[in-house]
Amino acid sequence: MALAVHYQPRPVTVPLTRPLPRPAAARQRTQRTYARRRAVVAALVGLVIGGGFFARSAVAEKPRPAGGIEMPRTITAVQGDTLWAIAHRLAPQGNVVDLVDRLVELNGDQIVPGQQIRIP
Repeated sequence: MALAVHYQPRPVTVPLTRPLPRPAAARQRTQRTYARRRAVVAALVGLVIGGGFFARSAVAEKPRPAGGIEMPRTITAVQGDTLWAIAHRLAPQGNVVDLVDRLVELNGDQIVPGQQIRIP
C-alpha cells in the first residue's frame, strides 16, 4: 500500500493594520515629561542669569569711602594750599593729624603750586 502525499503551500496573507494608538495614560506621561523638561530648562536659565548678576555685583570696581564720595588719587596744589588744609578738605570729620602725617610721608613736607599731591 502506497500513500502519496502532496504538499502545496498556500500563500499566507498578512492583513495590513495601522499601529495601535497609544493609550491616553502614555500620552499624558509624555506631555508631563515635556512640561517638566521645560520647567527644568527655565530654572537653569534663571540660575545662569541670576548668577551673572551676582558675579557682576560681587566684583568691586573701586573701593569707596563710607560716605559714598569717591576721592581722587591725586590733587593739584594751588597757591596758598597747605597739607593741613588738604587733609581737612579730605576728612573734615576724621583725624586730620594722622592724614597729614601720611601726606608728609607720600609727598614731603613742602608743597608748591602745581604739584601733584598723592592721596593715601
